[in-house]
Amino acid sequence: MGGATPALPYGNYPAGQQSAVDTSPPRVELQLSDPAPYVRQDVILTLQVSSGGNLAEASPELPSSGATVIRPLDGPRSSARQRADKREIVNEFRYVLTPLESGEIVLPPVRVRGVRSGSRQSFDVSSEPLRLTVRPPAAPVQPWLPLYHLAVRGNLSRDPRPTAGNPMQLTVEVTAVGTVGSQLPSAEAALRSAKDFKIYLEDAQTEGGVTPDGRFLTGRRLERYTVVPQHGGKLHIPAVPMPWFNLGTGQQETTELPIRQIVAEGPPPDDVGRRLHGTDIVPSGGLKWLFWAPLLLIVPVVLGYWVMVFSPPPAVATRASGEATPARRGLGSVLGSALRAVSPWRLAEWLRPRIASALPVAARLWFCLRIVEREDDPEDWAMLLKFLSQKHLGIPAQLPLPELGDRICAEAARRADPERVRALMTTLDSALYGGQPIGDFAAWKRAFRRETRPRLLPRLRRRDAARRQLPALNPSGKI
Repeated sequence: MGGATPALPYGNYPAGQQSAVDTSPPRVELQLSDPAPYVRQDVILTLQVSSGGNLAEASPELPSSGATVIRPLDGPRSSARQRADKREIVNEFRYVLTPLESGEIVLPPVRVRGVRSGSRQSFDVSSEPLRLTVRPPAAPVQPWLPLYHLAVRGNLSRDPRPTAGNPMQLTVEVTAVGTVGSQLPSAEAALRSAKDFKIYLEDAQTEGGVTPDGRFLTGRRLERYTVVPQHGGKLHIPAVPMPWFNLGTGQQETTELPIRQIVAEGPPPDDVGRRLHGTDIVPSGGLKWLFWAPLLLIVPVVLGYWVMVFSPPPAVATRASGEATPARRGLGSVLGSALRAVSPWRLAEWLRPRIASALPVAARLWFCLRIVEREDDPEDWAMLLKFLSQKHLGIPAQLPLPELGDRICAEAARRADPERVRALMTTLDSALYGGQPIGDFAAWKRAFRRETRPRLLPRLRRRDAARRQLPALNPSGKI
């Protein structure tokens, strides 16, 4: 691996500035930024070729060694310095050296061949062997990435209203002190775990250099991704953790690009695995009466359940700060514990899920609406209704709101007006996704609950009857 030969002579300094022509061969020196690095820690290897005059060519020949990997970084860079009573021209080459094994490693001499400027005399010189002591990695640290500093930043460029299927641009920038950009980890593996997006790596750029004082390596890795949302709703771009070993503190650390959340427009996900498939407890066909007849026997229990649910809880007395210790408990305390064990509120908590599972579909829908009644935000109301409809009615939660209203009318509220329920659901859908807020959401909830409440008698459709009873044509006989 040799250095490039520039068009101008190495150390292109005017000959008049040199005190005398030095015919001695150039001198080669090797320096390491850290003579005791860890395994797989990148360090700077500096090769200096010092001569009394300008050089026309200088080609380093680095030795091959299975214990180290050497990669070119930059150079040559020419400078002049005063050494004793002589002025020297220094041509400097810098490399990245990575040890692969721990222990004592001796780097063989580096050979440099070239030609002097002016006299065109060739030279062939070598450096002294370089010895370094390599420390093993910290045993429990995995993965092993020794650095002095690591930072991760991300930028997601998107439209004001992201949409399912519409691509966006994600940029991830990783910067570090202690290595070059080609050695920095990629964020692709962590981003590929996203379930709400399709992510494609479009471009990756790496840079490497040194700090201004020349002591440490610096690196930068810039990756650009195309991110495509797969459905509407709240979507999450996964976090990108990058563990590394801090050479300054001797501790393992993790730098993380945090989770990014966006809200995209579009249909909800078709997550079939989350549906609850359950058999309907109501018989079908002509055997429906077999279910309704025994249900009349539990009407008193249902009435008691309603009383417990809607009656206020008993007042709770505030305890003093110094509660009685177990040693001071008397008969009253024991009786109080026994009464609490048979408390009607505990019985209500035990009866609630069992009674709810035994109710007909229409009654279960009514209880679901009673639960969601407390929500004053249309989005929270819709999400809770979808969850309860899936859990208690077996209706998939991924349906759009108008279709959810149709399924509720077909399976739970069979005596409701389907057109009216669909109109209400369309109004709610427009408020959530169309930017048309509902003026009085409390009135909207009352209208929806009134349409879907259980009914013992069929709905009287007066308007339909009025339409069927048309007046006689021309009853007076006059034109």
